[in-house]
Amino acid sequence: MRSRKHLYLAAATAAVTGLAGVSFAALLGVLPGFPNLNFNALGTTSYSPITGLFSVDSCPIAIVFVSGDPPRFVTPTGEPASEVVSIIVGLDRTGTLIGRVTPSDLVVIGEVDPDGAGPLPPIAGTLLTGEAAEFGFEDTGTATDVYDFRFTVTGGLLADAFFAGKDIGVIVTSEGSTFTGDFTVGFGGGGKGVLGPIALLGGTEGCTPGYWKQTHHFDSWPAPFLPDDLFEVVFERDVFPKADPLLSEALRLRKGGLNALMRHATAALLNAASPNVNPDPGFDTPEEVIAAFQAAFDDIDPFQIEITKDLFEDSNDIGCPLN
Repeated sequence: MRSRKHLYLAAATAAVTGLAGVSFAALLGVLPGFPNLNFNALGTTSYSPITGLFSVDSCPIAIVFVSGDPPRFVTPTGEPASEVVSIIVGLDRTGTLIGRVTPSDLVVIGEVDPDGAGPLPPIAGTLLTGEAAEFGFEDTGTATDVYDFRFTVTGGLLADAFFAGKDIGVIVTSEGSTFTGDFTVGFGGGGKGVLGPIALLGGTEGCTPGYWKQTHHFDSWPAPFLPDDLFEVVFERDVFPKADPLLSEALRLRKGGLNALMRHATAALLNAASPNVNPDPGFDTPEEVIAAFQAAFDDIDPFQIEITKDLFEDSNDIGCPLN
């Protein structure tokens, strides 16, 4: 399961204030580059609090492969003819991504000639697929609302040539929108927008609980944290009524639920404090990791523990640069 950092603050704010469902997150601010694909105003957005699914169903219009070049129109392809821009993601009650719900969260299908009348043959079929990594939204207070996404590239005919070493950024403008910032009620509207490559997130490193728990790696623990520090003192929460584990013991906790959250929170804390590890944005300072743990622990919704554990686990499992 993939969970997302920027929208975490929305969940934390809702938990602290008690305003369940009313979300305060901002747009991610993605700026899609080239090739730049536009999808049309006949598209739709919809969200159901029963299923937790947010979807965009639209059609690609044209792709501008290089700035200043003319647009190359996207046409239907295959039998039966297909021309699709589809986004389906799962959201919790604060608008936070909760993981993959379909084989591909983003699918673009169509046929396009990359150089018009030039020698290159048309590209036809599944042009691009992606897995959602971040989601942003803005309730503008008008009938036009905005959503944006970051996707990790997973495939498609355009992937290797045009999206290598990039993520996918998508901006969706929803006209006639009924969204009010509340994910406990359904809403919908139009779904036009733009899609293109964006730079990868800065965080590229993270060490797992399995690394940090090994005694021969204790010399890699960053100051001011020590294996004998009490978990409850560092994270400022009474986690177990009858026991107060050390940080090194928290890394060895088994099973899921709170144990898994503590295990991955401790590893995320050490990654954030280490000058030799570059963790994901959102978890790159000890203060951010501690605040994330506290918000999940305090939340009345038990799913927040699982969601935040997944956030930590994703960040810890990028790849450890330490020996």
